[in-house]
Amino acid sequence: MLIKFFEIANFRKLLSVRVDLSEKQTLFVGANNSDKSSAMLALRPFLVPKRCLFEIHDLTLCHWPEIDRIGQSWIEAVKAEKASDLSLDKWLPFLPTLDLRLDVDSGEMHHVRDLIPTLDWEGGLLGVRLRYEPVNVEELFKDFILAAKDAEELKAAASKQHDENVKGAGVDQPRQKLTLWPTTLTDFLRKRLSQHFKVCAYTLDPNEVESPKNGQANLQALPSTSRSLGSGPIDFL
Repeated sequence: MLIKFFEIANFRKLLSVRVDLSEKQTLFVGANNSDKSSAMLALRPFLVPKRCLFEIHDLTLCHWPEIDRIGQSWIEAVKAEKASDLSLDKWLPFLPTLDLRLDVDSGEMHHVRDLIPTLDWEGGLLGVRLRYEPVNVEELFKDFILAAKDAEELKAAASKQHDENVKGAGVDQPRQKLTLWPTTLTDFLRKRLSQHFKVCAYTLDPNEVESPKNGQANLQALPSTSRSLGSGPIDFL
């Protein structure tokens, strides 16, 4: 069994890239700051998630404003007493993803039984997607809103205390800038990422493989009916 190539998306500076592997040895060659290290480091949290945890800076920085907008929309919806969009679809463009394309012999079928697409498969290319995603968006929403509410109440209490102190002293005092956690959803995830996210595996269609275009990988689109296989399919790696 060989990993023919892997594709990484939304990990640090790597928005979408393919890495082809040779049968014996693969060397990474490139200029400084060309993200050679990121391409290798991405394998650790996906393949050994129990020992190598993701951190907030592993999520591509250019996606942070969009993630924060999700959090702000939740806050505004709660204030307006409206329903929030808690679908996983909102998160899909920002989630770190690793696609593995495996060349598997028919005698190794027992290792990859959960990835086999059809009953007549007799060996060849198989694919699995590992995606770092929210365990439960509703629970993430509740935890974030509760933390944001607590921070807002502390700010209000500090402001009230300041006004009372000014009134009692009879002298205007500069209002101290108070920054409380969390200020945004990404700030919240800085501490709670591993609590609310996990790596999930999905079967990929081995017949739907596209070549990179203009240096960017074209990751396969998962059907809306795809269901997570858990982490079982990668236990053999």
